[in-house]
Amino acid sequence: MSPIQQLPQDVFVHMIDVGAFSFEDRVSIARVSKHWLQQSRSCKAPVTISKPLDELTLSEIDDLDFGLSRILHGPSIVHLAFGTAEFSRPREFRTLTRFLELYMFTAQSVECVVTWKAPAGCDLNDLAVLFQSPAPNLTRFDIELITFPDRSANLRWFDGYAPVLTTVAFTRVAFFCQAFANVRTVLFKFSTSYNVRVEHLDVIFTEFRHLVELIFEGNMADESAFTTSFQAPSTLETLKLVNRRDTNFLDLVQHSAVPLVIVDFAVSYNQYFSTVALERLSAQPAITLHLHFDRGGWGEDQAH
Repeated sequence: MSPIQQLPQDVFVHMIDVGAFSFEDRVSIARVSKHWLQQSRSCKAPVTISKPLDELTLSEIDDLDFGLSRILHGPSIVHLAFGTAEFSRPREFRTLTRFLELYMFTAQSVECVVTWKAPAGCDLNDLAVLFQSPAPNLTRFDIELITFPDRSANLRWFDGYAPVLTTVAFTRVAFFCQAFANVRTVLFKFSTSYNVRVEHLDVIFTEFRHLVELIFEGNMADESAFTTSFQAPSTLETLKLVNRRDTNFLDLVQHSAVPLVIVDFAVSYNQYFSTVALERLSAQPAITLHLHFDRGGWGEDQAH
């Protein structure tokens, strides 16, 4: 019987492909023997980085860089998460930007909280340039912009090249760029501490031309202040409201052509379903409405 170190290359690659190993697991596998190290270097299966970069120390990021570049020779990354505010000193900021410059373009999913300011002695353009690199593997992009200078909306996000990007999740603000041309699903997260500007919501309803699923999560500070209505795009198949305390926002959306509307009430609120919403839905027999609510579980009802 041959020792495990001499596992055939095709068997080794299959094991890595189906194993869904974390980055730490992949490095441990590579250290089993010189033979497995060589096989690991030739295997381009994606790795998962289990912790956000802003939860790692500088030495841990250096170890991550070493493992990707020297042991695994830079396979693609399944999920990469980071927040720029935590990198508040020049050395930390440069470590982050260098790491992202090397690896962000390989990621399948990127989640980031971006504060558009740089530590003293660092150039903000170093961060902006990172988002201008093509992203051929990116399928999902989650972004929260703490501050949003006008020029940020005009950045060359991913240089307009993210061919398999189909899901975008926004917090606070929304924008459209050429890299979002193939997006089918948009998630927008509200906050009870402020009201979203109308133009950001308008971007979602008008600029995403291939939208199939639209999800709004949470509640705004004062939704009664909104007087603008939004027309659901003709391509939309599912409109979903998550963690809601009422259906006020649903009343602002002209959704007569949307086949499926889902309202998921937050259990911490007294659920309120407006008369306007009920009348509108009862006049549209083509719509299936799912209501999710209840403490300690969820119930479901349908209106046809």
